[in-house]
Amino acid sequence: MIHDLLPFLFSGDLPDLWTRAGGGQGFGGGGSSGGGSSGGGGGGDSSGLIQLLLWLLIRHPQIGVPVLIVVVLVWAFSRHTASVGGRNERQVYRTAAPPPSTTSILALQQRDPNFSVILFLDLARLVYVRAQEARGTGELGPVAPYLSPAALASLQSRSATSEVRDVIIGASRIQNVQISSNEARISVLLEANYTEKIADKTSQRWVMERWTFRRAANTLSPGPDRMRTLSCANCGSPMDTTREGRCRNCDSLLTDARIQWQVEAIALLDQKLLPRILLQKGGGVEKGTDLPLVAAPDLPAAARALSARHPELHWPDFRRRVEEIFVEIQTAWSEGTWEKARPYETDFLFQQHRYWIERYAREGLRNRSADLRVTEVVPAKIAVDAYFETITVRIFARMKDWTEDKGGQVLGGSPTQDRVFSEYWTFIRSAGKAAKPRDNLHSCPSCGAPLDKVNQSGVCGYCDAKITGGEFDWVLAAIDQDEVYGG
Repeated sequence: MIHDLLPFLFSGDLPDLWTRAGGGQGFGGGGSSGGGSSGGGGGGDSSGLIQLLLWLLIRHPQIGVPVLIVVVLVWAFSRHTASVGGRNERQVYRTAAPPPSTTSILALQQRDPNFSVILFLDLARLVYVRAQEARGTGELGPVAPYLSPAALASLQSRSATSEVRDVIIGASRIQNVQISSNEARISVLLEANYTEKIADKTSQRWVMERWTFRRAANTLSPGPDRMRTLSCANCGSPMDTTREGRCRNCDSLLTDARIQWQVEAIALLDQKLLPRILLQKGGGVEKGTDLPLVAAPDLPAAARALSARHPELHWPDFRRRVEEIFVEIQTAWSEGTWEKARPYETDFLFQQHRYWIERYAREGLRNRSADLRVTEVVPAKIAVDAYFETITVRIFARMKDWTEDKGGQVLGGSPTQDRVFSEYWTFIRSAGKAAKPRDNLHSCPSCGAPLDKVNQSGVCGYCDAKITGGEFDWVLAAIDQDEVYGG
């Protein structure tokens, strides 16, 4: 069973069984993480039993026929019960086909060893938010060097606005990577909401856009401090340029995409007024929960490499941290005390979640949960770049999940019926760093103080260390629904 193989993932001793189709842990109606049957991966040899049954049918049919009937009935019943309310007992765990951009990203990293997908997307989202806000105020300021004349014209061609605020990116992913001898281009799909004021009318809008960034292919990417702020990529000073687009501090030309990514083109693919939150009553199994695990093709090798880099990292400890963060985030969401989740999420994810809490509140809604149980945590992908290590796991859980109005009336979900679901959660940590030993999750990973003074920027109020960027311990960077996760 997959569950039996988990302890090997971080020990450097991975059985060959992992490299072929294996059996899924039984999830079933009971939701237990124990038990379950093996689906072709590690069970006993069944050929002897089949030969015995054939011998009974031929030599002693009065015994063999009843036995065969019982076997068929048991098999049919087990197939039925295994598929009700969760994963099939003989679930096939498939490897994920690498996304089309993966090969090109690896090629880019060969020319730019410092390139990090995590940092690039951080920069892309930051530029997007600041550019949208500047579209309302007309004050381009620090974001101007990141926009080509064509991209700037594309933004300015939209309806005249006096304000764009509350820009929240719901999803962002790399769609395409192209590398030539001189330049690299990366197209990013961005799904976002923002509040827009045109004349005296204010509205909330949903958009789907494609932003294409370009940069010299052989440029070495700057580190996290310069990729997560709008600053000069050469010297790190705050973005302040001359009329010619040169940094006033180091005189580097910042507008020709030689030392930093620049938006080359913007395509508005779809837009509409933000619809109301749609709710559906009842519990049950969410869409996608019964889909097979999408495991990275290089997971066994990546797990062994991670274990070699960090012999102190053990699966039980990492799983315990995953489960603790999962519970903390769900509890903070349900209680409406989102500040309690701040120490455990990256800046982007925290702001995304906070937006949804505030949007629920604006519509007079509150999402609640109870009886949360994590039933399985399964590794799906392990990756490393120049700055970060990432581990993606698929979390199976069940809980009572419902949405109510201010008067306590249930409008969606159910406070009495379990909702069964699974999601892919991606955690990041600075590459090459081991987490400091600490007593519990509720202490600062830098100084050990309580986490009651972590501000909105993710900075500990006791030691002034930013603890939400993965510098000290694993933090949650992304959540993907199982029906759309592609590896």
